[in-house]
Amino acid sequence: MVNSVKRQPVKNAPASAENAVDITGDWQAPQRAIDGLVSQLASNTRRRLLVGYSGGLDSHVLLHCLSQTVRQALANPDTKTATNPAANPVVQSAAGEFQLLAVHVNHNLQPESHAWAQHCRQTATLLGIECVVHDVQHNDEFTQELQSSGVEAAARRARFAAFAEQMAIDDCLLLAQHADDQAETFLLQALRGSGPDGLAAMSAQRDFAPGLLIRPFLECRRIDLEAYARHFALHSIEDPSNTDERFDRNFIRRQIMPRLAQRWPAANRTLSRTTANCAAASSVINDLAADDLARIAGSEQVTEYLGVDALLSLSTERRFNVLRCWIRSKQLSMPPLSLLQQLEQELLQNPASSGKAGTRGYEFRRYRDRLYLLHPSLQPCEAFAYRWPQGLHELDIPELGLSLSRDDFAAQGLVLPKDARIDIRSRRGGEQLAVGQPVIHKSVKKLMQEAALPPWQRARVPLIFVNDELAAVWKIAVASGYRQG
Repeated sequence: MVNSVKRQPVKNAPASAENAVDITGDWQAPQRAIDGLVSQLASNTRRRLLVGYSGGLDSHVLLHCLSQTVRQALANPDTKTATNPAANPVVQSAAGEFQLLAVHVNHNLQPESHAWAQHCRQTATLLGIECVVHDVQHNDEFTQELQSSGVEAAARRARFAAFAEQMAIDDCLLLAQHADDQAETFLLQALRGSGPDGLAAMSAQRDFAPGLLIRPFLECRRIDLEAYARHFALHSIEDPSNTDERFDRNFIRRQIMPRLAQRWPAANRTLSRTTANCAAASSVINDLAADDLARIAGSEQVTEYLGVDALLSLSTERRFNVLRCWIRSKQLSMPPLSLLQQLEQELLQNPASSGKAGTRGYEFRRYRDRLYLLHPSLQPCEAFAYRWPQGLHELDIPELGLSLSRDDFAAQGLVLPKDARIDIRSRRGGEQLAVGQPVIHKSVKKLMQEAALPPWQRARVPLIFVNDELAAVWKIAVASGYRQG
C-alpha cells in the first residue's frame, strides 16, 4: 500500500443509554444490504454494477461487500462465469447476471491524489475487480466552477460527470452514502431554506445517465460500516479535507451531529424518517406540478415556452411548482426562491415586460404572452451564408446546428426550380418577401413579428434565395412565386 494510506480510525458515538447497546455497530448490516440489492436487480439481462470508489472507508466497504457477493456466487456449483473468475468475471447465478467495475475519480486537488488512485487500483485488483481511474482536468471550465461554486460543488459536478461518462444502458452506479450522511444532508438543506424536494435529501434510487444510481447503505449507520471494516481489517484512505471544518458538511459532522446525538441518541434515525416523509410529500407535489404543466403546455406538449395567462391562472405556490417542474424536465438545477420571485414581479406580472431573469446556466425571457426558458444562456448567432451545390440533398449550417433538406422545403410548400442558384443565409436587414394574392411585399421583420417569433431567435432563421430573389423564410413564409400549387 502507498505510504499515505493507513487504517481509518473509528470514532465512536458519544455514550448514552441507547448508544451503549450498539456502540460497536452491526458489522453484518452492510452485507445484508448488498445481498438484498443484488437479489432485487436479478434479471435475464446483463447488468454492470459500477462502484463510485474514492478509497475511503465507506466506498471500500461497499466494494468489499460486492466482492464477497461475487465470491459466494462463484462458490455455488450452479454459477456460470463468462470469463476467468480472476479477471473481473461476468457472474451468472440465481441472483442474476452482473459484472463489477470500480470507478475512481482523481480530482487532483490534494498532493496525495495520485497515490490514492494507485491505492484504489491495487485494492480493486486484490478483490478481483477492474478499476478505472478518471483524472479531472483543471481546465478553464473547472477553474471557473471552483471560483463560482466552491471546491465541494465543483468536485461533485466533475465526479458525477465522470461517472456518467462510464455508464451504459442498464448499468447501475452504486454510491456508499449511509444514514449519517443522509441526516447531514437534511440539515444542510434545511439551513439553505430548501423545500420538500431538498429536504428529501438523497434518494435511495433514481435515474442517472442511461442507467440507475443506487445508494444501498442509506439504512446503514456509519458505525455499522466501521464495524464491517474492523471485522475484515480493511485499510482505507484518509482524506485530510474531511477534517476541514471550513466546509459546511464537515462542520455539521464534527460539531453538530455529536451534540445532537448526546441529547437525542436516535437523531440520525429520526432525521432519516423526516427525509422519507419529505420525499413522500415531494412526490405528491411533483405529480400535481406535472399535471399542471401538461395542461398548460397543451396537447402539443410545448416545452420551449409556456403561456403567461395560463400560468397566472394558478395560485402562486402552484405556479412556482410548475416552473420548478419545467426546469427539472430539462435537467437543469433548481432555482433559488429569489429568482422565482424576481420572475413573478418583473416578467409574469408585467404585461409590457420584454426583460429576462436568470441564474447560472439558464434564463427566463418573456415575449408577448409567452414565457421562454433558454439553456444555455443565448449567445448571438454569427452571420452565415452558404451556396447550395447542384445535386446536394442536404445542407449543414453549423452556426445553427441545423441540416436543411429538399424534403424539408417541400414539406413547407416551397418549390425550387431546376438548375437554379440557391443561397441560404442569415438576415442582413431590409429583406422583403412577395406574398399573397394579389402580391404584396412584406418585410421579413414584419413576418417574424406576425409569427410571434421572439427577437432573440430571429437571427437564427435561415432565408432561402433563388437566383438572388428571396423565396422563403424558413418555417415562416414562402413567396407567392415559389409556393406549391
